[in-house]
Amino acid sequence: MGRTPKPLKILVHPALAAWPEWEALRAQGHPVTVLVGPQGPQDGNEGPLDGYDVIFGPTCWRMEPGLRGYLDTAIQNVRRGKYPTAKKVAS
Repeated sequence: MGRTPKPLKILVHPALAAWPEWEALRAQGHPVTVLVGPQGPQDGNEGPLDGYDVIFGPTCWRMEPGLRGYLDTAIQNVRRGKYPTAKKVAS
C-alpha cells in the first residue's frame, strides 16, 4: 500500500508496541506514537490523550461527543469482554 493523503494520529499502549502492524501504518504515513509513562505523550497545553484520532490499548475505549449514542454499546462490549457469559451445556 502507498502513503495515505489523510493520515491519522495514532496512540498505542506499550503492551501492544511490538505489533508489526504499527510499522505498516507508519509506512502509509500515519504518525504512530507509543504511550510512555503514566502521563503519556504531551504536546503543549493539551491533555496527555488529546489530539489523537485513534487510541489502541488492551482495554481502551475512546469516546467523544459525536459518539455519545454508542456509549451503551461500548459499555455492553466491555462487560462482555470482562464478564463473558457461561455457555449452557445441552442435556
